Formats: sequence, C-alpha cells, structure tokens
Amino acid sequence: MTLDNYPHKVFHFISYNGLWIDENYETKFNTFDYTLFDIVENKYKFKDDIKLYKGSEKAKNIFDKLQKDFEINGKHYLETKTQTDEYIERQKQNINIQTDDEFDANYYIQTFYELSINKLNFE
Repeated sequence: MTLDNYPHKVFHFISYNGLWIDENYETKFNTFDYTLFDIVENKYKFKDDIKLYKGSEKAKNIFDKLQKDFEINGKHYLETKTQTDEYIERQKQNINIQTDDEFDANYYIQTFYELSINKLNFE
C-alpha cells in the first residue's frame, strides 16, 4: 500500500515514544515494524495485547501521575524553562519509580515531558 493510492484518505501515525517493543512477543497484528489499531467510537483502540511493549504496566501506572502534575505545573515548567534532566529527577522522586531492564523510566519521562512542553509552548 502506498499513500499515493489513497489521495483522499487520512492516515494517522502514532508514536510509542518512551516504551521499547519486546521483539520476542510479536503477533500477526503487531511487530517491531508495525502496530495495528481499530477505530471504535472514533477513538483508537490498540489491536492485540499491550504486552508487546516492555514496561507497559509501569507506564500505565505513572502516566496519569505525570499528566496530573503537568496540568498543574506545566506553565511553571515552561516559564522557568525547566530542563529535561531536572524534570526527570523531580518526577522520579515524586512518583518513586525505578528504571530496570523492562522499563526505562528516564526515557519514558523524557519523552512525556518533551512532548508535553512542546505542545504547551505551541498552543
């Protein structure tokens, strides 16, 4: 399939920044090369098993905490030009999370912060 064959079709590309794919857990719907989603009630729904992503359970447990903190403090981070490394260390202490072979907490927090701060900056 090429995009030229579908000139009036909208394609969305989704990134899984901050999580690594477990190459030993590939399925017919999700591999190292692609991930499939269904559209249910105009929302994307992951097709298959989230275990494809290493550390997905840990990410799920901290995402809401990161998001809540950013909703409260995001403008402050932007105004004070909080550096990514400083943000990472602060969040690791606040949330009490550790990096291990399955979950790179530093990278996950980094991608969350950099996406969030850039989004806020361009609103």
